[in-house]
Amino acid sequence: MRIPDPNVIFPNEYKTSCFLKNVITTPNIHVGDYTYYDDADDPVGFEKNNVLFNDPEFGEQLIIGRFCQIASGVKFIMGPANHRLSSVTAYPFSVFGGAWTENTPPHLSQLPHKGDTVVGNDVWIGRESVVMPGVKIGDGAIIAAYSVVARDVPAYTVYGGNPARLLKNRFDAELTDLLLRFRWWELPPEALAETLPLLCDSNLERVKQTLRNRLAGLVLRNERPEDWDAVELLIRDAFWNEHVPGASEPYLAHRMRRHPDFVPELSMVAELDGKLVGSILYTVSTLTAEDGTVKKCLTFGPIAVHPDYQRRGVGRALIEKTFEKAREMGYESVVIFGHPSNYVARGFVSGLRVNVCVGDGYFPTALLVKPLTDDAFDGRRWRFSESPACEIDEREAEEYDKRFPPREKKTLPCQEEFFIYSHSSMHP
Repeated sequence: MRIPDPNVIFPNEYKTSCFLKNVITTPNIHVGDYTYYDDADDPVGFEKNNVLFNDPEFGEQLIIGRFCQIASGVKFIMGPANHRLSSVTAYPFSVFGGAWTENTPPHLSQLPHKGDTVVGNDVWIGRESVVMPGVKIGDGAIIAAYSVVARDVPAYTVYGGNPARLLKNRFDAELTDLLLRFRWWELPPEALAETLPLLCDSNLERVKQTLRNRLAGLVLRNERPEDWDAVELLIRDAFWNEHVPGASEPYLAHRMRRHPDFVPELSMVAELDGKLVGSILYTVSTLTAEDGTVKKCLTFGPIAVHPDYQRRGVGRALIEKTFEKAREMGYESVVIFGHPSNYVARGFVSGLRVNVCVGDGYFPTALLVKPLTDDAFDGRRWRFSESPACEIDEREAEEYDKRFPPREKKTLPCQEEFFIYSHSSMHP
């Protein structure tokens, strides 16, 4: 089976469409597989010609999901395009030098922050449209040509105009819900190819019935002691050679279960047709305010999905199910270390956004926070302290791994990527 390569720049002979992720170099622009930009003149110049007023130091990101279709001339306006709005004049005196600069604060520090601009998966943005800072466009949405998108666009809707407004819903509520749960853009390549007849079927009632059947096989339940060995093997398969040669995550799971901070009520597994395919484990961590106030929060990890079932909504289902239960248990937030591209769509924000740091005011790029309630954070600075259950002795982890079948350890490029983002930080 020949499947188009997501790692090429030009996927066909016309060379007017390019897969964007392969031409992006700016660190605050993230684009998923198979998302393309079409332009007869300069498709590879997207980040220079189409992402305007971008300054990574401003701290806001442009995140575009998979399989998006971006037409010629679409522009993304980033946060530094704004002017100061909190004073009687919006004029940017500080950028022109001399006494004007000496008597005004630094330019970027005066600008309003609208947040990351996030485009979901399978979004079609029509020709010459403009997306304003901080806008969130949901999965499957369509933006009509020549629109100015100044507010969030829900999933599977059609918006158009200046300013863009709702023109219609693409599908009824049930089909929209089924599609958001199915998340076809996360299917493995071979499974996606086999699913294309369903995705291109115009008989929507038949599509709904097929999706109902496919989604019915996933079962979420609490982890049981008899699952432990199988879960640790699953975790090993999911993380092997991902972050480092080998994997220490199975030993982390082993330690967590035996620690007082472990939360068995939130530690769950996913089964598909009776096979264990996913796992999530939680511990209690702490947040300490500057005035000494201490409150509990949750931390999950490792969250693991078997490699054969990744990008099929298993991890999302585990996260959303446990979030619901965490709210019922009275928890206000979840704080983790992870890659932003994996968790922003689940409602996580940078710790910097809600003033959550580690140590002495350090804001790691990988520190992500999911507020579970509207009043989880109040503007005070909070210092995050992970549970001691998450502290790993690498020698002990190496010894623990000997209980599993031998596997080859490899050094891979993804490990360097992990090292870079896990050791980088953001600045207020």
